[in-house]
Parts: sequence; C-alpha cells; structure tokens
Amino acid sequence: MCVSIDVPIGTFQTWSRDSKSVGRQISRIAAPVISAPLLSIIIPVLNEAAGIVSQLEALQALRNAGAILILVDGGSSDNTKELARPLVDQLIDSSRGRAVQMNTGAQASKSEVLLFLHADTRLPPAADEHIREAIASGAPWGRFDIRIDAAHPLLRIVERMMNWRSRLTGIATGDQAIFVRRDIFEETGGYPELPLMEDIVFTTRLKQIAPPACLRPRVITSGRRWEKHGAARTIFLMWRLRTEFYFGADPAKLAARYGYTHQEV
Repeated sequence: MCVSIDVPIGTFQTWSRDSKSVGRQISRIAAPVISAPLLSIIIPVLNEAAGIVSQLEALQALRNAGAILILVDGGSSDNTKELARPLVDQLIDSSRGRAVQMNTGAQASKSEVLLFLHADTRLPPAADEHIREAIASGAPWGRFDIRIDAAHPLLRIVERMMNWRSRLTGIATGDQAIFVRRDIFEETGGYPELPLMEDIVFTTRLKQIAPPACLRPRVITSGRRWEKHGAARTIFLMWRLRTEFYFGADPAKLAARYGYTHQEV
C-alpha cells in the first residue's frame, strides 16, 4: 500500500540554497541537513536529440527555483549533449544502461532529495513543491500518478490501472518520476543494474523501508512505444514480461523481447 498525499501548494516558494533555510523547511525529515540544494533531477539519456531541448526547457522553472538538473549521457551518437549542455547544471558521461546512468547521477549529486526522470516524461506544474511537502510530511520516497501522451482510448484504462496497481502494491515504475531521500537511496544500494525491471526491484526494496507517497498530480509520459507497437499488444507483452520476471526469468532476455536495443535506455 502507499500513502496518498493531497499537497497544498504555496507553502514554500523556492528550493532554498541557504543551509539555515533548508534546515527550517525540512525540519520534519529524519535525515541530516547539509548545506546544499535540496533537490536534484537526474535524467538518463541516450540519443534523445529530437526531444531533449523541449524536455529541458520545461524544467527551467524548477532550475531557476533552485533545483539542480543533472543529465547523464550513456554514449549518445547524436548531438544530445551539445543541445543539452546550456540547459543543465551538470552533464555527465556514463556507461550505458538506465540503472547505471541513474546511479551515476545520484553519486554526482549533493542534494538531499533525488528525482529520477525519464527523458520522455514531463513533470506536472509545481512538482518541486509537491515533492517537498511529501518529504516534509514524513514520506522518505514517492512517485506521481501517470498519464500516457497518446490518444488511444484503451490507454486511459491503462493509466488508471497503473495508478491503481501502484497504490495497491506500493511499487512504482520509472515513468512515474520516482523521488527519494538520499539517505534512503543509499541504504537500499541504489538501482540494481539490470537491463529491465530495475525500477520494480528498486521500489520493492524501498517499500520494505516505508510506503511511498502516491502523489495525485500526473506526470505525462510519451506514448511512442504504445503507438509504434499497438496498445493491446504492448499491454499484453508488459504483463507477460513482468510475470516471467517475477518467476525468475533472465532480465537481459526479457529486455530483448521488450524491444530494447543498444540504442535505448
């Protein structure tokens, strides 16, 4: 199960870079206060030149409010890095693989709260304040509800099922913009370096520490895979892969069947 939190926006205006202010703002967090920005947004990328500028431009308001944007590139062969460089605070080269890249970004960050954001997922307005209030309310980690950016009516049902399942199980997917306190992230050992299902394993570990804050504002994630392969076919495949993973199937083989190639994270 998870903790549903309806966040009253407006309690805080910015992510303060002043250590005394940070200490006041997070006084209810059972973690040490450090003189550093409170939130880092970690984005793993690989060959995302087509959409990376619009993605990062949408995050500039959070950056201006004090959040740190960390882009972790897994060896792009296009001009992703050149396009992204002016729009982020840190650009890091990493070995390829979403889990590896997210762990690399977390290690480079000095923030107290880490938000892991896929390159094709958009945050809701005031996402930083939603996260701050959830953490201040005592939740060590959490995620957002999700909306799939595609018109197929079947995907409206899929969204509801994903949000409902996450609330029921306390497990989240990477598309839901998982956020976590740094000390809890380190306690769990970070993301397991798997080619698929790393988010399932990671949040399963997290929920053993505490249930997540399930925030109702929705992130919007790309529907490109659903549109490319067909909604019904993709739903069936994802359910089947998750079931096989639960019964011990090799994640590398599951990733290949899912359609991941060396060009994807």
